[in-house]
Amino acid sequence: MLSKDNHLYYIMQKKIKLLKIPSEYGAGTRGASLGIEALRIASITRKSDLFTKLDTSTITVPKKNLLKRPKSKVAKYSGVISKLYTKIAASVAQIISTSPFLFVLSGDHSCSGGVMAGLAKAFPTKTMGVIWIDAHADIHSPYTTPSGNLHGMPIATALGFSNKEIKINEVNQKVEADWEAMCLASGRKGILKPENLVYIGIRDTEPEEDNIIDAHKIKKYDSQTIRRITIENVVKQTMEYLAHCDYWYISFDVDSLDDTISRGTGTPSANGLLIEEARYLLKKLLSSPKTICLEITEINPLLDNKNRMAEVAFELLEDCYKVIKKRTYTLSAL
Repeated sequence: MLSKDNHLYYIMQKKIKLLKIPSEYGAGTRGASLGIEALRIASITRKSDLFTKLDTSTITVPKKNLLKRPKSKVAKYSGVISKLYTKIAASVAQIISTSPFLFVLSGDHSCSGGVMAGLAKAFPTKTMGVIWIDAHADIHSPYTTPSGNLHGMPIATALGFSNKEIKINEVNQKVEADWEAMCLASGRKGILKPENLVYIGIRDTEPEEDNIIDAHKIKKYDSQTIRRITIENVVKQTMEYLAHCDYWYISFDVDSLDDTISRGTGTPSANGLLIEEARYLLKKLLSSPKTICLEITEINPLLDNKNRMAEVAFELLEDCYKVIKKRTYTLSAL
């Protein structure tokens, strides 16, 4: 029988946590902030009690008129999002220090920059590996973005890249300051190294992003590669490639799925992952104790049909929870 003095007992008693971030400031279309509620409705449809099992926190998102034209065209709502990064980072750092695993549900993908900052803040001496499951690279900066939407930039904030050497936009001092704040949300710059990043499902990128990926030899598995070598080999190779990292963070954008499935999202893309491929990918990666955080993002019920996108995402979330519950935590925990 385990006593309270036993470290293994302590680890087992820690609760799996859930952090909700209902923000859509980084998205190009309205509605992503409602994605978390759409997941709750999907859980009711499935008669699931998953959300009652998780110790849940919610980030309070500042209220701003999203129908009003943003001041900046190259980094829309950068002031709000830079402050949100700081808030998310502090919350994630606090939560992960008292939990064996953290699920994050966010409205749009810009939030993940704050999540990565929080993990780096919690483990400043550890090496973070990032598995980015997405149709897009999200490695733009205000200097290279064609849209100005910050959900296309979180990877660059974690890398600390401004991409000035290939800039296509002029950036004012206010945006520069906001960008610097996002890159420093953990307290230090460059929390992610290019060699510790893997893209899976990537297939819709701009030339500027391709330039950065190629220049830094960032590992990627596009749709053609996945079909050629199979999802099983993609998982195996990814786990081997990131084996040197102390812990892994997985960010799952629902637009990584094929657009026949992922209609309820802002930027759907053809030739994506099938549901069974995504299920295998997530379950296998989560089976490793190195994976300490999973984020699911970019569900937009306003663009959906009968909540199908949320139902698919919730089904995957339930499968992921079952894997984490079965996982064994040992004395080697962070």
